[in-house]
Amino acid sequence: MARAFGGRPDATSARAERIDGNGIDVVLATPGGPARARIGFVEPVADPDGLRAAFAALAHGARIILAAANNDIASFALAYTPHPYRVTAIN
Repeated sequence: MARAFGGRPDATSARAERIDGNGIDVVLATPGGPARARIGFVEPVADPDGLRAAFAALAHGARIILAAANNDIASFALAYTPHPYRVTAIN
């Protein structure tokens, strides 16, 4: 997620520092040293179910973005395969 949405495609790892109803603040490990990023949710979340759905949506979107950026057609196609937990709306 950090490479896809954190604005740092060079990130090698990420650690969540703070989570609120609007997104996640992360500390990234990059070749140039630590960096901070904010990864926002598509819509605000107010409960644990909404948070789980928001994370699932971010992970799914990150897989698609990174597969497309790497011209990895097999992973890109797999990322578009429907998952039973997939949530299309967050209330």
